[in-house]
Amino acid sequence: MRVYLFEDNHMTREMLTDLLEMLGCNVRSFCDPSEAFNRPGGARWAQSADIVITDLQMPFMSGLELAVKLTGSGFDEKNIAILSGYWTEDNRSFAENLGIRIFEKPLGIDLLCSWIKSHKTW
Repeated sequence: MRVYLFEDNHMTREMLTDLLEMLGCNVRSFCDPSEAFNRPGGARWAQSADIVITDLQMPFMSGLELAVKLTGSGFDEKNIAILSGYWTEDNRSFAENLGIRIFEKPLGIDLLCSWIKSHKTW
């Protein structure tokens, strides 16, 4: 399974990368979504992703902005998860209305692992 991970906190990004790799995922991690969009090919990277896991609050593009871009280009909203300890009623409602899976930080690793395993296609 190919996972694209967007998390601006280095320690959290490393911990999640390690966890995903232990689950057998091939992980590409970035500290900000603009890193992936500014690569050659722009948003075509999303065509190779099975799931996208992103933080909500990042410096240059929020996880919700990323999700809107991805779903607007045809990426399945059920394959996007947003993690945050700073959910507001408005952004939680927005994410849920898009059909995106939301997780609270501090993260319940067992819940995230179950969600990832439910998406395994191999």
